[in-house]
Amino acid sequence: EETGPQIRPFSRKLPAQTLAWRLSPENLQALKRLMEELTLKAYSKSTVRTYRSEFLQLLQLLKQKPVDSVTPEELRRYLAYCLQKEGITENTADSRINAIKFYFEQVLKRDKFFWEIPRPQKPAQLPRVLSQAEVTALLNSVKNKKHKTMLMLAYSGGLRVSEVVALRTRNIDSERMCIFLERAKGKKDRLVPLSPVLLV
Repeated sequence: EETGPQIRPFSRKLPAQTLAWRLSPENLQALKRLMEELTLKAYSKSTVRTYRSEFLQLLQLLKQKPVDSVTPEELRRYLAYCLQKEGITENTADSRINAIKFYFEQVLKRDKFFWEIPRPQKPAQLPRVLSQAEVTALLNSVKNKKHKTMLMLAYSGGLRVSEVVALRTRNIDSERMCIFLERAKGKKDRLVPLSPVLLV
């Protein structure tokens, strides 16, 4: 994947093995504008990667047809094709819609460009929850104290992996028994309870 600042993702020659190398000049410019807008709006790195990847799928299929000329009806047929022929999941379809919607509505400023395109219904699946015995067995199997603490933080506080990794000593308030998470998902701060077991 290209290196350098995200706001200039194509400042050097693209290697032939990348998907972007095979785009038409117009669609390569569209991809660049998408990346620039995401960067200027300070989207997370994971969102930037996802949107770039999903938008590329459309650009690859278009070949020489400029993406700016695509109509809502053509997008509707494209998304039906992705679900029926490519067999993408509902979650992938949702991400692809978000990426394309961002380009047309945020980059090209086309108001309500997607109002007639429905989103696929996601299956309502219950999460698999570990029993207390399973959790205990899992934690007891970890011998490294640092790793065990990280697992206990994630489990007791419901923290994401990225939140555990970003945690610092200053974020632990043992007097109030809480953990302060800075700029968590959605770039929002939040407080979670601190388990007394973690202070032992």
